[in-house]
Amino acid sequence: MLHDERVEEIGVGHRPRAERDDASVVRDEEPANAARAGAYDLQGPMDCIRRYFDAYVAGDSADYAAQWVYPACVWSGGRWTAYPNATACALGNDEYVQAARTAGIVGGRIVMLRVEPTSEDVALVHGVFTRERADGSVAAETEAAYTTVRTAAGWRVAVCVVKK
Repeated sequence: MLHDERVEEIGVGHRPRAERDDASVVRDEEPANAARAGAYDLQGPMDCIRRYFDAYVAGDSADYAAQWVYPACVWSGGRWTAYPNATACALGNDEYVQAARTAGIVGGRIVMLRVEPTSEDVALVHGVFTRERADGSVAAETEAAYTTVRTAAGWRVAVCVVKK
């Protein structure tokens, strides 16, 4: 293993210093995403996840598949699944919904959605959802993270990672 014994003073002439007057620097007194919140679409990614979730709960696999961009990837149940197109995604959702119905899950609610824009055309959405039985009782609460992208057709899900 190499060990470098040089000691350099931080901020000595050879490294440029960040200037507080630079408009691209978020000031310490501002929340980290306050500057971005006004510039980026936060509603579009949330609406996308709401449409996705409503279609899933309704068992409408065609509408569910329409909320994705392809190829799409899902991490759920400890494994990755890649969907090359809407037909494969709809079939995957049919299987998932059938398994949920067999387990007594007939509905659910969105408990929380939080959007973190990463650019004008990409946003991460963190969600917390319930899975509910026919009597309205909560069978489980699930968390998921989504990478959403803006397309010509609007915001779509590209990747979904379901927390185990």
